[in-house]
Amino acid sequence: YSLTKCLQEGIAEAFHLKHNMNVSILRLGWVVNSDTRIDKYGNPLPKNHYALVDPRDVGEVARRALECRNLTHEILYVPGTPEGDQHFDAAYTRALPDWTPTYPFSPV
Repeated sequence: YSLTKCLQEGIAEAFHLKHNMNVSILRLGWVVNSDTRIDKYGNPLPKNHYALVDPRDVGEVARRALECRNLTHEILYVPGTPEGDQHFDAAYTRALPDWTPTYPFSPV
């Protein structure tokens, strides 16, 4: 997974450089529905974790990135917990007009 993710990010950067295409790369944590506490594979969440993020918040970041015309080649970290900011550099993501998780998880 890590290798293919790195290669995809490299391809995205190459398209940006060659074709001046705006590219936003989303770096997600552990995608879990905050209401049901079920992950994207259908497994129940065994415990809280700093990297949790709700899929609806992921969609909102993607929408805002697509609408933001001043992005060029950006890497956006998408944490959904208060502790996530201590592990991910999410300041730039939060600047997509004032994004904060709508479906935050309780503190770990």
